[in-house]
Amino acid sequence: MWYGYNRPWKSAELAEELRTRKSVLIQSGVQLGLDGYFRIGYGGETHGLRQALGRIDEWIDESSRAAAGSQGR
Repeated sequence: MWYGYNRPWKSAELAEELRTRKSVLIQSGVQLGLDGYFRIGYGGETHGLRQALGRIDEWIDESSRAAAGSQGR
């Protein structure tokens, strides 16, 4: 399933950040001309998917706080 987002991140950058910082793999939409979208595969166990979604949520929160902090300077 493809998910769209409304953030200033390129989907390839998003995928790389999640891979390196949170050990989560997603497919970047840019590979199919869909920048601003990403794909999550969920054919495995529910527990693993929940963990990965939690890590994605953590990364979004951390990145949003960092961006807000840099704008206040």
